[in-house]
Amino acid sequence: DVDEMLENAPLEAVIVATPTHLHCDHVRACLDRGCHVLCEKPLDVTRERVDMAIEAVERAGVSLGLFFQDRCTPAFREARDAIAAGRLGRILLVDARVKWWRTPEYYKSAAWRGTPSLDGGGALMNQGIHTIDLLLYLLGDVKEVQARTATALHAIEGEDTLVATMVYTSGALGTF
Repeated sequence: DVDEMLENAPLEAVIVATPTHLHCDHVRACLDRGCHVLCEKPLDVTRERVDMAIEAVERAGVSLGLFFQDRCTPAFREARDAIAAGRLGRILLVDARVKWWRTPEYYKSAAWRGTPSLDGGGALMNQGIHTIDLLLYLLGDVKEVQARTATALHAIEGEDTLVATMVYTSGALGTF
């Protein structure tokens, strides 16, 4: 129980790795007790709940971070530095593919998985978000997106298949 843990242990920082739809409540509870928080992605399932968490950070005066482990990979950090320094020239096109397979049992193992209301969506929010974050880390902001999703393979509410094209503020084009 998060509240019991926070009441009975002097903590400076907490890692929140609970089901997605609980993130905001758990993050806010930690922040309200002055703990710094590192939260598993995504921060929550709706923009309103994300905004609530951000407001709690501002009130508490502590740090909140989201865990996107690819940013810690030395090769990606080197690539980002090379892009920023212009050593790779102007980036014109980036193509990313995420072909992670989740078994039907994965989605059946927890009722919240693959649901927009409890998990934020399907495969994009669960697996693809890491690649999206990596693209943002490497190439910067996106100014335009066109996408198409489908639920083609699994008996879930959210998407299990997605294709997208992006236009970055740098002018680079991307496919995902």
